[in-house]
Amino acid sequence: MIKQFIKNNESKQVDILEGLSATGLRSIRYLNEIPQIRKLIANDISPVATEIMRMNFEFNECDSNRYEVSTNDAIELMYDCKREKRTFDIVDLDPYGSSLPFLENALNIVEHGGLLCSTFTDMRVLCA
Repeated sequence: MIKQFIKNNESKQVDILEGLSATGLRSIRYLNEIPQIRKLIANDISPVATEIMRMNFEFNECDSNRYEVSTNDAIELMYDCKREKRTFDIVDLDPYGSSLPFLENALNIVEHGGLLCSTFTDMRVLCA
């Protein structure tokens, strides 16, 4: 889905928010596979996770001009982006469990025509 979105917007520079990045592996993959990224924000609430994320970005030789590491609550970060009228072409949410608590704020910051990627990783969430 993301590859198709990028293919349809080849001439456009894109901004991505990965709100729940953990160690940043998906963000690294985005940076390595999508040359049109203008800015990627990789966020996690855990200072330990964001420190590991920084080390992973350096180890994988990611261009520091294309990403920003944030240590913040994802809901608060997305609310701050809304308040600042900052939007993203792609908003990626991959929590441990349900994405529902994050969806309202994510919908407020995804660009019109953008892509909201939401994962529910806990099987119990899908089975009620």
